[in-house]
Amino acid sequence: FHKNIVKKPRLILVPYTMPPHEGMQEYELTDNLLRTLAEARIKFDESIENQKESIDAQYLSYQNNLKKEQSMINDLVTSLEGVQSERGLKEDEDTAGIVHKKNDVHSRERKLAEFILDLTRRREEQDEVVRELKEKEVLYRGKANEAREHKARVEEAKATTIEDLTKGIINYNYLGFNFVKAPENGLCFSFTEIDKDDPKKTFSFTLGTNEYNEYEIYECNLNKEIVDELLHHLNKTDDLSYFVMQMRRAFLDML
Repeated sequence: FHKNIVKKPRLILVPYTMPPHEGMQEYELTDNLLRTLAEARIKFDESIENQKESIDAQYLSYQNNLKKEQSMINDLVTSLEGVQSERGLKEDEDTAGIVHKKNDVHSRERKLAEFILDLTRRREEQDEVVRELKEKEVLYRGKANEAREHKARVEEAKATTIEDLTKGIINYNYLGFNFVKAPENGLCFSFTEIDKDDPKKTFSFTLGTNEYNEYEIYECNLNKEIVDELLHHLNKTDDLSYFVMQMRRAFLDML
């Protein structure tokens, strides 16, 4: 266990001000990020909708122009066929211009088909971006909910009054419970009345915090797996009373 630790404010039995908690910072960060994502998504959707309207309008205008040109070509071909029928003439070089126009129309139709294909591909890419944004939104909402729950637990722990803690200590006096300030800003917890053969025998451990503001135990001869499990629960719930009771029970089970 580490020994270079800083005393955690909750362990001092005097009024204190809870320092900013990592969970609260994460809560503010995720809320700001969610707002930014929401604003970006609105702008993104507006941009996509504006592009769609513009492209649809261009497509409709282009189709109308094609229809008009096709109608003109058909009229010219009909007129030419009528003249040729009357004069007994065959199609000659004068029809080359009409054929060229028809070919030009076909070429423009192919280009339009390619444009529509490209537009479809771009829409699919935009849909993929939107899907990824939605997944990130769900992820950050989950983190925000976790941060809110953690914040609620911290606020509940802060609501524990000095009188509540003092009452708990008095209830433990008959179990031989005591604690004193330890070196390096830790707290040394001790129990007596555990060993029936030697009621005055002391069982102790020292509790402190590390650089990540997490609880740590050192100077304790309990099984490491048991200590790690209890520490994990303490860091998760911040329930010091439960932790102390379970540590005493672990000393009893050790005998």
